[in-house]
Amino acid sequence: MEISKVFFELFMRRASAFQRIAAEFGYSPFQLRTLLRMDPERPVMMSEVAELAMCDPGNLTGVVDKLEARRLVERRASSGDRRVKMLSMTAEGRAQREQMIARLIQPAPWMVALPKKGQKTLLTLLRRGLALATDSEPKPSCP
Repeated sequence: MEISKVFFELFMRRASAFQRIAAEFGYSPFQLRTLLRMDPERPVMMSEVAELAMCDPGNLTGVVDKLEARRLVERRASSGDRRVKMLSMTAEGRAQREQMIARLIQPAPWMVALPKKGQKTLLTLLRRGLALATDSEPKPSCP
């Protein structure tokens, strides 16, 4: 379908912007995605973080190691089961996350160039599509 082709092209261009922003902050795209998908206010299990970041749990360890080395997250054993690792975002991690979100949500030039009515229509259609979307895609492996 034509709509899929156009959406794919827009997605790929946005993915390039995501990679550029990750690099600006000195992160890999998977490190950035992990920080963005974590709940900054509560500890979460590593397996939950892997699911949120759309990453295989066995491959998340290296990503978390690097985030922990930068003091953005802390890893601790769960009080209920020491085999379960919990991740918490540090104050520095929360601050970095907010800065990255601010950069990521800046509209692309083509969005601003659309007439206001077109922006409103597009927003309505995207919200409808998002409401109908499912997360049935396979998870990529993290580097």
